[in-house]
Amino acid sequence: MKRIVLLVFFILILVSFSGCYDYREINDTAMVAGISIDAGKDAAYEVSVEVIQPADSETSTPKAKVLKESGNSVEDCLKRLVNAATKELQFSHCKLILFSEAVAIQGISDLVDYFLRDPEYRSDLFLAVVSGAQASEMLSTGEKESRISSYDYAAVIENSYTETGSVVPTRLYQFPMDGELSILPVFKKNNDQFSVSGSEGFRHGKKYAEFDLKFTQSVLLVSGEYKQGELLLFTDDGVEVPCQIKGVKTKKKIVGEDPLTVSVTVDCDILLTTLPVGFDISTEESMNETESEIARLLTKKLQEDWKTAYEENYSDIFGLEIYVYRHAPKKYENLNGKKADFKVQCDVELANFGISNERIYE
Repeated sequence: MKRIVLLVFFILILVSFSGCYDYREINDTAMVAGISIDAGKDAAYEVSVEVIQPADSETSTPKAKVLKESGNSVEDCLKRLVNAATKELQFSHCKLILFSEAVAIQGISDLVDYFLRDPEYRSDLFLAVVSGAQASEMLSTGEKESRISSYDYAAVIENSYTETGSVVPTRLYQFPMDGELSILPVFKKNNDQFSVSGSEGFRHGKKYAEFDLKFTQSVLLVSGEYKQGELLLFTDDGVEVPCQIKGVKTKKKIVGEDPLTVSVTVDCDILLTTLPVGFDISTEESMNETESEIARLLTKKLQEDWKTAYEENYSDIFGLEIYVYRHAPKKYENLNGKKADFKVQCDVELANFGISNERIYE
């Protein structure tokens, strides 16, 4: 009987111990909001982390602190940062990884692979490139202005996608490392402020091309990833036509074999924020003419941007070769080595058309 009592006693003790074996005091941890990776001067990499400093009181707000270390690998840098922080770094609230232009040109596949393999990092982190400045400079702005820069810039990426349709919000798990094309948003510095300036195309994990915001919008429209946003068209005479696009649906189909042709139909709602000079909506007939002209201008833009991408060898940035591969693999095999015969036929249909001075995100 005594043995049974002792056995139960020891089991209860073991159970009580197991509940807090990995317990950490909050003062012993440092919460990381964002990571930047630059090319080092005396080592391969220079890695910075933006650490959230808790508020001093109930009325104050959290602040940011940036820690920086150099090393021959990102893993080495992060280990050094633990010593610099004198605390355990926690990445469960990290939202953003920034790469400098030099690192993007060198290649980021191995870096992405490292973060993906380590369960300590979230797979839905946003990825972005910083052009014309050190990536760490974006994190340091929060330190100077008493804000969490990583969270602000992560929100900029997401809002630029949902409100303007000009940025591809690529996350860590979405970056391919098998040679497929990927697009990352690019931040540039202007008057001490960082803003999204466009995107960069990656092939085999390395930067190979840079695109402005308008070109990126065309990529999203043709690929079927466009949500909604404001888009600026130009007439043949150079007159600006500001549009708001909502409810986009993109359809693709193979319509020819010699040459191989993919038909892309973009069905969307378009509202003009102003009525440009030369356009008329006073009668039903003039309204229909204006609608047809807007559809023609958008069709022309998409066709020209695709032609530019094709002539500049921007790989399959519009995702159309992948479409052929998935839906007609035999035709795709015949396409190899004969890409000059690959054509795209763009067409825009307007489901609804009108005038509105209300912004999409207001």
